[in-house]
Amino acid sequence: DEWEYAADDKEEPLTWSEGDEPSNFCDWTIEVQRIVHEQESDTALKNQGKDNSKYNNKHGGGKRGKENNSSKNEEPCTTSNVKCYHVHKAILSVGPRRSDYFATLFKQSHLSEFATNTSHIQLEPSAADSFPALLDYIYTEKMIKFSAKNATALRHLAHYFGMRPLWKQASAFIRGDFSLDTAATYLS
Repeated sequence: DEWEYAADDKEEPLTWSEGDEPSNFCDWTIEVQRIVHEQESDTALKNQGKDNSKYNNKHGGGKRGKENNSSKNEEPCTTSNVKCYHVHKAILSVGPRRSDYFATLFKQSHLSEFATNTSHIQLEPSAADSFPALLDYIYTEKMIKFSAKNATALRHLAHYFGMRPLWKQASAFIRGDFSLDTAATYLS
């Protein structure tokens, strides 16, 4: 039958992507802008433009985000302080790992974001760096690998985006990992 799939035809799971080129069927873009504080040194500013090769290799390249503007003339992602993530509304807003933030947003079609299908989000550098891990959590069944460096940022993101199971996991990790050796990391 011509409708039957060949045995070697495997469907690729939907995934998010970073940069200019969206992966298959992406219908929303999230622009994450790093909040840059005046006291940050020139070295810190230079370092934030470096690629996070783990996620760039896995999800489609090390291209940078778009300017954080709401104009209808879309420009390529070029600003090092902003990264574009191409996602699927259905995956962000449905299922056990959904984001209540996006589930509510996608029901509000009168908002300006719907003119460009883009959300503009400003995050502290640690949260911006952890954003790809948050997307991996939503898109896959894998557990997040928490560390003293990412747990606070992931807990913040879980709270911000309304993801109570992830917030509980991050909080449990922090409670179990908090010690004299890690206190400075968690409290900074």
